[in-house]
Amino acid sequence: MLSSLKVSEETCDLLWLKDSQRTFDYLCSRGLYEGNELGSQARIFVLSENFPEIDGIKNILQSDHRFLDYPIYQFAMNT
Repeated sequence: MLSSLKVSEETCDLLWLKDSQRTFDYLCSRGLYEGNELGSQARIFVLSENFPEIDGIKNILQSDHRFLDYPIYQFAMNT
């Protein structure tokens, strides 16, 4: 996925939120991300099925008007 983003014609900055607390802070503009204008930064959301608290994160993305137009991709890890 990262390789595809790098070769795409779109300029993109990747923000990798590695834990649930950072993700909730980002989505709610609090903590480290307080004051961020998410509409100017976020374009897509990629979630891993083994990410802690994924249901709570998906609920925010699907219910908050700021994120309704952004695609959400969820990847499954094969073991």
